[in-house]
Amino acid sequence: MKFKQDIYTQNRGNYSEFFELHCRKCGCKIAKYQKDGAGHLLRIYVDRISENNDLLNFEVDKKIICPNCQRLLGLGYLYPKEKRPAYILFQDTIIKKPINLIRHYYCVFMSLIKRK
Repeated sequence: MKFKQDIYTQNRGNYSEFFELHCRKCGCKIAKYQKDGAGHLLRIYVDRISENNDLLNFEVDKKIICPNCQRLLGLGYLYPKEKRPAYILFQDTIIKKPINLIRHYYCVFMSLIKRK
């Protein structure tokens, strides 16, 4: 995983963090996401999503549905201020868990060593 650095990151104070997004009801992992700036997670931008190909196939009014419990989590729309494709999240449907990147890269490294 590599941080994206662009105008949107700069507009939000050059602060980014990776999160795993999970369904609040059943705990199913939805995606990994780079959140720029501080504050609550109100929407997720398509260009910041990783590890979920279904969400990358963006359409306006596309529903985000938990694959495990079938709960409706959000809807696709174009964020009007920036004209960026995003998913607006419904209140209290997602849990964000910070990803420790040092631990993540260590696990990737160890899995590569074990393959050899």
